[in-house]
Amino acid sequence: MGLNDFLRNYFGGRGVEEFSENVYLKDLLSSPNDFIQDEVLLSPIKALPSYQELKKEREEFYVLSESSHKLNREYIVTLRQWREFKRKDTVTPLARAQISTACSYVLRVERRRAEEGERRERQGLGIDVSTGIKYAVFKGRVRVDKMRLNDFLAMELDGRGAVDANWDVLLRSFLRIPRSIFAVREYWAECRRPIITIRWRGL
Repeated sequence: MGLNDFLRNYFGGRGVEEFSENVYLKDLLSSPNDFIQDEVLLSPIKALPSYQELKKEREEFYVLSESSHKLNREYIVTLRQWREFKRKDTVTPLARAQISTACSYVLRVERRRAEEGERRERQGLGIDVSTGIKYAVFKGRVRVDKMRLNDFLAMELDGRGAVDANWDVLLRSFLRIPRSIFAVREYWAECRRPIITIRWRGL
């Protein structure tokens, strides 16, 4: 919308200038005092929700374009490259959130397509209630355990819990970890007391 049209619609034509005929409202955001010298008129314009929304969109645009240029310099141009990018924390939170949301959406769509393909394949294979459990588990459904842990967290929890250290960890190996952690805890519970006792005796 043009600045003069905006002033005519919302302020009864107050502040309309001939030289502002080709000026758009977005131009007003960059330097408002260049186009409207009347402070009494300028302060209600700045207080308008539409002006605030435009200002916020402009700031977000600059933040996102800066992040985009930064990622281009790092040669990150696809979502697949973003998933494998280890220095996500160097990107601004706004851009990171938008890219992660897009990633989780794409992963959900891919999983839905894979499940649909598996369902069609099951129908083609004739898997039904009488089919053996082992066959149904290993042949007739999507194998989620071959997925990366960070992809699973991005898909199911919108990226919460995903860290750069786990970029190549498979979900299958993560599911085995708790058992090994419990085994280590039991070992330390049994062995720690004698070690501490031996040390005290040695002193």
